[in-house]
Amino acid sequence: MPRLLRGLEYGTKPLNFEEHLAQWGPMYLHNGEGILAEVEASGLLGHGGASFPVGIKWRAIKSQRRRSIVVANGSEGEPASAKDALLLMRAPHLVLDGAVAAAVALDATRVVLYTGAMHVGAVSAALAQRQRAGVDPVKIEVATAPEAFVAGQETAVVGALNGKSGAIPLYSGIHSIRERGVGG
Repeated sequence: MPRLLRGLEYGTKPLNFEEHLAQWGPMYLHNGEGILAEVEASGLLGHGGASFPVGIKWRAIKSQRRRSIVVANGSEGEPASAKDALLLMRAPHLVLDGAVAAAVALDATRVVLYTGAMHVGAVSAALAQRQRAGVDPVKIEVATAPEAFVAGQETAVVGALNGKSGAIPLYSGIHSIRERGVGG
Protein backbone atom coordinates (compact mmCIF):
# COMPACT_ATOMS: atom_id res chain seq x y z
CA MET A 1 0.00 0.00 0.00
CA PRO A 2 1.28 3.49 -0.76
CA ARG A 3 2.03 5.68 2.25
CA LEU A 4 -0.46 8.53 2.57
CA LEU A 5 2.09 11.05 3.79
CA ARG A 6 5.11 9.98 1.72
CA GLY A 7 7.01 12.99 0.45
CA LEU A 8 5.57 15.50 2.92
CA GLU A 9 8.25 17.45 4.73
CA TYR A 10 8.36 20.21 7.31
CA GLY A 11 9.33 23.65 6.15
CA THR A 12 7.63 23.48 2.78
CA LYS A 13 4.50 25.33 1.79
CA PRO A 14 1.08 23.71 2.21
CA LEU A 15 -0.35 21.87 -0.75
CA ASN A 16 -3.04 24.00 -2.35
CA PHE A 17 -6.39 22.45 -3.23
CA GLU A 18 -5.42 21.70 -6.83
CA GLU A 19 -2.21 19.97 -5.71
CA HIS A 20 -4.18 18.04 -3.09
CA LEU A 21 -6.66 16.82 -5.71
CA ALA A 22 -3.82 15.85 -8.07
CA GLN A 23 -2.16 13.83 -5.27
CA TRP A 24 -5.16 12.15 -3.63
CA GLY A 25 -8.22 12.89 -5.79
CA PRO A 26 -11.62 14.19 -4.71
CA MET A 27 -13.63 12.87 -1.78
CA TYR A 28 -16.79 10.95 -2.63
CA LEU A 29 -19.30 12.01 -0.03
CA HIS A 30 -22.58 10.90 -1.57
CA ASN A 31 -23.32 8.11 0.89
CA GLY A 32 -22.85 8.79 4.60
CA GLU A 33 -24.00 5.30 5.53
CA GLY A 34 -21.42 3.89 3.11
CA ILE A 35 -18.66 5.93 4.76
CA LEU A 36 -19.75 4.67 8.17
CA ALA A 37 -19.84 1.06 6.92
CA GLU A 38 -16.31 1.43 5.51
CA VAL A 39 -15.03 2.79 8.83
CA GLU A 40 -16.64 -0.15 10.64
CA ALA A 41 -15.25 -2.70 8.17
CA SER A 42 -11.75 -1.18 8.36
CA GLY A 43 -11.33 -2.06 12.02
CA LEU A 44 -9.93 1.43 12.67
CA LEU A 45 -9.20 1.96 16.37
CA GLY A 46 -9.25 5.29 18.18
CA HIS A 47 -6.00 6.43 19.74
CA GLY A 48 -7.57 7.93 22.85
CA GLY A 49 -8.73 5.86 25.78
CA ALA A 50 -8.53 2.11 25.20
CA SER A 51 -8.20 2.01 21.38
CA PHE A 52 -11.97 1.60 21.07
CA PRO A 53 -13.26 0.77 17.55
CA VAL A 54 -14.12 4.02 15.75
CA GLY A 55 -16.99 2.42 13.80
CA ILE A 56 -18.79 1.38 16.99
CA LYS A 57 -18.30 4.84 18.49
CA TRP A 58 -19.56 6.58 15.33
CA ARG A 59 -22.58 4.25 15.05
CA ALA A 60 -23.53 5.09 18.66
CA ILE A 61 -23.19 8.82 17.98
CA LYS A 62 -25.27 8.58 14.80
CA SER A 63 -28.04 6.68 16.63
CA GLN A 64 -28.67 9.60 19.00
CA ARG A 65 -31.64 11.83 18.28
CA ARG A 66 -29.58 15.03 18.22
CA ARG A 67 -27.51 16.25 15.27
CA SER A 68 -23.78 15.98 15.82
CA ILE A 69 -20.92 18.44 15.55
CA VAL A 70 -17.56 17.05 14.44
CA VAL A 71 -14.56 18.52 16.27
CA ALA A 72 -11.19 17.91 14.62
CA ASN A 73 -8.67 18.33 17.42
CA GLY A 74 -5.37 19.67 16.07
CA SER A 75 -4.22 21.41 19.24
CA GLU A 76 -1.20 19.15 19.83
CA GLY A 77 0.14 20.15 23.20
CA GLU A 78 2.30 17.05 23.64
CA PRO A 79 5.97 17.89 24.14
CA ALA A 80 8.23 16.82 21.25
CA SER A 81 5.29 15.89 19.02
CA ALA A 82 4.70 17.44 15.63
CA LYS A 83 2.15 15.18 13.93
CA ASP A 84 -0.64 17.77 13.91
CA ALA A 85 1.77 20.49 12.76
CA LEU A 86 2.90 18.41 9.77
CA LEU A 87 -0.64 17.67 8.67
CA LEU A 88 -2.06 21.15 9.26
CA MET A 89 0.90 23.06 7.82
CA ARG A 90 1.67 20.81 4.87
CA ALA A 91 -1.54 18.87 4.04
CA PRO A 92 -4.47 20.72 5.61
CA HIS A 93 -6.89 19.38 2.99
CA LEU A 94 -6.31 15.81 4.21
CA VAL A 95 -7.45 16.85 7.69
CA LEU A 96 -10.41 18.75 6.27
CA ASP A 97 -11.37 15.83 4.00
CA GLY A 98 -11.39 13.49 7.00
CA ALA A 99 -13.43 15.87 9.14
CA VAL A 100 -15.97 16.40 6.34
CA ALA A 101 -16.21 12.63 5.70
CA ALA A 102 -16.88 12.12 9.44
CA ALA A 103 -19.54 14.86 9.34
CA VAL A 104 -21.28 13.25 6.36
CA ALA A 105 -21.14 9.79 7.98
CA LEU A 106 -22.62 11.17 11.23
CA ASP A 107 -25.16 13.55 9.63
CA ALA A 108 -23.37 16.35 11.50
CA THR A 109 -24.46 19.96 11.15
CA ARG A 110 -20.95 21.43 11.18
CA VAL A 111 -17.23 20.86 11.62
CA VAL A 112 -15.00 22.76 14.05
CA LEU A 113 -11.25 22.53 13.52
CA TYR A 114 -9.63 23.30 16.88
CA THR A 115 -5.96 24.20 16.49
CA GLY A 116 -3.15 26.35 17.82
CA ALA A 117 -2.66 29.89 16.54
CA MET A 118 0.40 28.91 14.46
CA HIS A 119 -1.78 26.71 12.20
CA VAL A 120 -4.78 29.00 11.76
CA GLY A 121 -3.33 30.76 8.69
CA ALA A 122 -2.69 27.57 6.72
CA VAL A 123 -6.06 26.11 7.66
CA SER A 124 -7.93 29.33 6.86
CA ALA A 125 -6.23 29.53 3.44
CA ALA A 126 -7.22 25.91 2.77
CA LEU A 127 -10.80 26.63 3.80
CA ALA A 128 -10.97 29.62 1.45
CA GLN A 129 -9.77 27.41 -1.42
CA ARG A 130 -12.41 24.80 -0.60
CA GLN A 131 -15.14 27.42 -0.34
CA ARG A 132 -14.25 28.74 -3.79
CA ALA A 133 -14.44 25.18 -5.13
CA GLY A 134 -17.76 24.55 -3.33
CA VAL A 135 -16.77 21.02 -2.25
CA ASP A 136 -17.85 20.82 1.38
CA PRO A 137 -21.48 19.94 2.21
CA VAL A 138 -21.16 21.16 5.83
CA LYS A 139 -20.06 24.39 7.43
CA ILE A 140 -16.44 24.35 8.64
CA GLU A 141 -15.09 26.80 11.18
CA VAL A 142 -11.72 27.25 12.87
CA ALA A 143 -11.35 27.75 16.62
CA THR A 144 -8.00 28.78 18.12
CA ALA A 145 -6.73 26.62 20.97
CA PRO A 146 -4.51 27.96 23.73
CA GLU A 147 -0.89 26.84 23.50
CA ALA A 148 -0.92 24.48 26.50
CA PHE A 149 -0.28 20.79 27.05
CA VAL A 150 -3.77 19.98 28.35
CA ALA A 151 -5.65 22.14 25.82
CA GLY A 152 -6.17 19.13 23.55
CA GLN A 153 -7.74 16.82 26.15
CA GLU A 154 -11.30 16.16 24.97
CA THR A 155 -13.14 17.77 27.91
CA ALA A 156 -10.78 20.78 27.69
CA VAL A 157 -11.54 21.12 23.95
CA VAL A 158 -15.31 21.01 24.46
CA GLY A 159 -15.05 23.39 27.44
CA ALA A 160 -13.06 25.89 25.37
CA LEU A 161 -15.51 25.65 22.45
CA ASN A 162 -18.35 26.22 24.92
CA GLY A 163 -16.70 29.43 26.16
CA LYS A 164 -15.02 28.19 29.33
CA SER A 165 -11.75 29.99 29.94
CA GLY A 166 -8.38 28.32 29.83
CA ALA A 167 -9.16 25.04 28.02
CA ILE A 168 -8.75 23.05 31.23
CA PRO A 169 -9.93 19.42 31.51
CA LEU A 170 -13.33 19.17 33.15
CA TYR A 171 -15.07 16.48 35.13
CA SER A 172 -17.64 15.11 32.70
CA GLY A 173 -19.84 13.32 35.24
CA ILE A 174 -21.92 10.30 34.40
CA HIS A 175 -22.62 11.39 30.82
CA SER A 176 -19.80 11.24 28.30
CA ILE A 177 -18.46 14.51 26.97
CA ARG A 178 -19.40 13.11 23.54
CA GLU A 179 -23.04 13.08 24.66
CA ARG A 180 -23.03 16.61 26.13
CA GLY A 181 -20.68 18.05 23.52
CA VAL A 182 -20.33 21.48 21.98
CA GLY A 183 -23.32 23.67 22.82
CA GLY A 184 -25.11 20.69 24.36
